[in-house]
Amino acid sequence: MRESASQYQSDANEQIQSSPPRSYTAMILSGIIPGLGQLYLHRLIKAFIVFFIFLTGVVLFYLNSYPVRELSDLFKFQSDASSGFVAGDSDDMVIDNAIQLWTFDDGKSLWFRPSMFLKVTALLQIVLCWFYAVYDGWRVEHEIDIRTYQRNRTSAI
Repeated sequence: MRESASQYQSDANEQIQSSPPRSYTAMILSGIIPGLGQLYLHRLIKAFIVFFIFLTGVVLFYLNSYPVRELSDLFKFQSDASSGFVAGDSDDMVIDNAIQLWTFDDGKSLWFRPSMFLKVTALLQIVLCWFYAVYDGWRVEHEIDIRTYQRNRTSAI
């Protein structure tokens, strides 16, 4: 009976050592789309939060690159002195390089002009969220792998 238990333990150790670490898979998935690695590790709330933060940064970056006619428009960082929210009096009013957000009942409209500051902070948000997702995908499962290895090592002694 003792031999079968030790053989089972050695088979389990070989299986742990031979299987590829899940942390690298989670890290690669997070590198493709932030939050996907956390989803792979069954951390649903964290996956949703990371993806939402990343998506918010992408949307802010895109909106502050308006008007986007070609790919190079996304990488122009020009300062516009009149950026931010603008209120207009008429429906027919057109504001250069602005996005109409809302038209009120009294005919006034709310417009948004892209801002270089928001574009730079959105880009920083995207990059930091991506690095966090990749690091977290590697770290979480790597810590579990280390604890499993230490537990198996102490039980084998």
